[in-house]
Amino acid sequence: MNGPSTSHPVFEFYCDGAKGPSGRTIDDVLAFTVEQLEVEHEYIQWLFPSKEESKAVPSSPVTCDDEVGLMLAHPQFLRRYKTALRKMLGFYGLSLESQGDQVMVTRSSSYDERSALWLHRPHNFKRLSRILGSLRLFGMDAEANALRLALEAIYERSADKVDPATRVELDKSLRFWKET
Repeated sequence: MNGPSTSHPVFEFYCDGAKGPSGRTIDDVLAFTVEQLEVEHEYIQWLFPSKEESKAVPSSPVTCDDEVGLMLAHPQFLRRYKTALRKMLGFYGLSLESQGDQVMVTRSSSYDERSALWLHRPHNFKRLSRILGSLRLFGMDAEANALRLALEAIYERSADKVDPATRVELDKSLRFWKET
């Protein structure tokens, strides 16, 4: 390995080819099918690190300022992080677009098909919340703002189309998205 000791597992996962969730490398995770992205639950904490412990997967790594600094200084990290973001946005039927300095998250051609599946599974709201928080952690405010705006628009179009229990979770998520 080329980086620091195992005290920075997410850095090693992103930048040194170390194994992370369930013994997979980042390339393994980025090759997941949409079905794998839906049913696997350990990878999201590795792709989108946080300084907060995961309630869903308590054994997942928690990052720190030192590790964030190492990742931001490593040229491979940002490229892979953006690839991970595009992969997850694609899972949700969304795409990341840039026009000059403006960044947008828009609905892709697969949005109707993809949203019919994920909008009815509240764990996906938590994943989106994690992605949004992680984008902020790594200083990707333009991408975070674009995602937040897209999520607010999705809420406006979809909130009345989900069952009551899912609506409660969607409402909680919307409050978090607006604050993040």
